[in-house]
Amino acid sequence: MTGSKALAYWTTTTIVLLALTISATIWQRKRDQRDLDTAAQVERLQHQPQSITVQLRPAQSEETLRLIELDQQKRPQRIRIDWNNGLTCLVHCDANGRPQQALIYQQSKDSDNSISSELSKDIAAGLSGRAVVRKTNFDKDGLTIKEETVLDADQTIRETATRLKSGDLVVNVYGPSSNLEAIRTYAHKNGELIGEKVFDGQGRLQSSLTKEGTKRVRRDLFGKSGGRTISFVYEGDRVETVIIWQSGGDLISETVKNEYSRTTRTVYENGKPVYECQKSYNESMVVTHYDSAGDKSCKQEWKNLPKDLPADQQGLVSEGYYLAEVEELRADAAGNRRVIAFYPGGKILKSVRTFKSPGWLPLTDKTYKVDGTLESYISQGDNGSYESTDLYLTLSDEAKAVLAKDDPDAAFGEALKKIVSLKPSPTIESFNPPARGLGRSPFLKLD
Repeated sequence: MTGSKALAYWTTTTIVLLALTISATIWQRKRDQRDLDTAAQVERLQHQPQSITVQLRPAQSEETLRLIELDQQKRPQRIRIDWNNGLTCLVHCDANGRPQQALIYQQSKDSDNSISSELSKDIAAGLSGRAVVRKTNFDKDGLTIKEETVLDADQTIRETATRLKSGDLVVNVYGPSSNLEAIRTYAHKNGELIGEKVFDGQGRLQSSLTKEGTKRVRRDLFGKSGGRTISFVYEGDRVETVIIWQSGGDLISETVKNEYSRTTRTVYENGKPVYECQKSYNESMVVTHYDSAGDKSCKQEWKNLPKDLPADQQGLVSEGYYLAEVEELRADAAGNRRVIAFYPGGKILKSVRTFKSPGWLPLTDKTYKVDGTLESYISQGDNGSYESTDLYLTLSDEAKAVLAKDDPDAAFGEALKKIVSLKPSPTIESFNPPARGLGRSPFLKLD
């Protein structure tokens, strides 16, 4: 073979081999692409929902519709929940059927009938044109909120929630102008509110709440100047102490003690008791007053004011109660102390009982008619005996005619008429939002 023939042979052979190589490469690529397409098709078939099922809820449920999109293994892929308030929730699940994200859409403006035929094909039908008003991302367990955003219909953020590493949930609340209104922290274990700061429109701190122990929580309220105005300390869900911070430096505090059949409030000023109000199960109240030295001076009993009592028969009245009885707890210069009782309404004096010694005997007892005239006058325990003596018969007609309002034995000063608040100061519960965030968003009921 000459050199020219050999060159032509090898050239031809090379071209043929190159062509075969290119053909093989193209064929292999097509085969690989077919394999990829087949794998993708299998993947789609595996994840394609095999059925959309309706889950019936109890009659008392707030849900009007619940659809569940299932895969081949009957695991939820998506869940649609419609509530009777018009909101709709679409839940996206992971490969194991656990919720990953929930989107809550605002009320639909269209009739449900317009999309009912589409729901059998796509449970998200009709949602594309509705604004999202709440977006919740769940932790791996599919129950615990990881983060959450609440929006207005115009997509202005109203609230965000973030789960801390500790498990506690921190919620930021924003006002209409996107100003931060509050920062609230909820406990991971039970969803209780354990920390809070509330701000006004200018960003000034209005109130704060701090947990001080296992059950003890303190809330401070602040004025425009930034100083504290009132503080609440409570054990569990009951107020234990209310502290009122006076601008002049005086400190007024109120403690509340709840017992089985009664509640006792005690008000202090600069550490000294001012009065104590004890409310019993029968709705009557006993108020004990203290003097400037911190000693008990008098005790008042207040009862429910009859609703049908005419206004002209109402005298010493406060917050739906009337003063029924006043007891002097210290004797006067003559060694006497009295218990003065009133007819319903607290205006007309009913009786005066005078004790002649530090004990309960001897005593004298005067009772008066509704018109103010004397009805009876007795003495008991004179000379150490327990016998009663009718003193009314020994009185002259002139003495019997003296009205109660003019009787020196029945006269009492303003110290015995003191009217104080019979109701506790505003309780901390009136400032607390309802606890939430233990596990799920309050809108989600995926049970």
